[in-house]
Amino acid sequence: MTQDEFLAEASRRFGYQQKPKAAIADPLDDLSPADIDDLLPDLLKALTGQRRALRAEHPAVVSVLRENLSLDGLRTRAGMTISDFGNSLAAGLSELVVSKFASQNTDIEKVTAPVDLSDFRANALSSLSMPEVSESFEGIAYETLKFTISEAPKAGRLRTFGGAVRFSRAIWSSLGEALAIQIPVYAAAVFSSIEARLLAELLEAGTITQSTNGSIYGGLPEAAKTMRDQLNPAGAKANHPIYGVIIPPALEMAFKAYKVALGWSDLVICINAFLTSDTTWYAVANPAIAPAILRLRLRGAGRPSVYSNSDEYEVMRFAVSHDVNFALSATNPTGLIKCVAG
Repeated sequence: MTQDEFLAEASRRFGYQQKPKAAIADPLDDLSPADIDDLLPDLLKALTGQRRALRAEHPAVVSVLRENLSLDGLRTRAGMTISDFGNSLAAGLSELVVSKFASQNTDIEKVTAPVDLSDFRANALSSLSMPEVSESFEGIAYETLKFTISEAPKAGRLRTFGGAVRFSRAIWSSLGEALAIQIPVYAAAVFSSIEARLLAELLEAGTITQSTNGSIYGGLPEAAKTMRDQLNPAGAKANHPIYGVIIPPALEMAFKAYKVALGWSDLVICINAFLTSDTTWYAVANPAIAPAILRLRLRGAGRPSVYSNSDEYEVMRFAVSHDVNFALSATNPTGLIKCVAG
């Protein structure tokens, strides 16, 4: 056996003179604050059982879960201060709040029209109503329409709701993950509940066209006729169909049964636990066509947010807040009926 043959056999059998294989890089090595900003939203979703597809998920999520690395451990690995990590974590928690809040607040947003306000000052809320147009003939100029501008009974002003929580370093080190993922759950539930309360208070205090419930389908036939017969402020018949109902919990099962019995698959049922009467409910037209109930939100926002003011004194602090309010588009707006027991 020649020397070359011997070396080739040694290389095949024992790896002699072969180049060592490159070590597989650990995604958790050399984590930067920017990497943490990208990682935390996906990691928080994974911790709450909402993992994204592996191809879309941040590659470090698998390593964090495999190593059972705590949030405080991740902060240490990235060399971040408590304050900086708190800000990054708050941004990730805000994304989680938005998704959870959207699912809990869906029905309210279906029966209301969004209105963006640019600031927290009182804003005039106006709407334009047009009369029915006349038949036109060749050579005759179109008639000038006597349109009507209606203002809401009250100026629109945003209201801010919020609160803060704080955790000692010792508590955060041992329970950080469990505490963090509960913040979005709490925020989504409490702010959705606040919106329901504000909406109920608005409806029960407002001046709204009323119909008396009949003996069948909870009064839906009477409400439908009343809504069709409404006149807009310019005197034209509105002719709006019922799009949804806002009902107290006592009527939930009955209206779900009516929806099935009538084959009304697209009827929106919004259950509001803050309505004080078990026999009074509200019918609404499609808010995209007849915006009777306005959901006021700050332009570019409209969802709860999480903030951090954590510091270097062994304390993690988070605040949750939401800017929102509701208003009727006019006194006795078209597209909204109050239905009461006969």
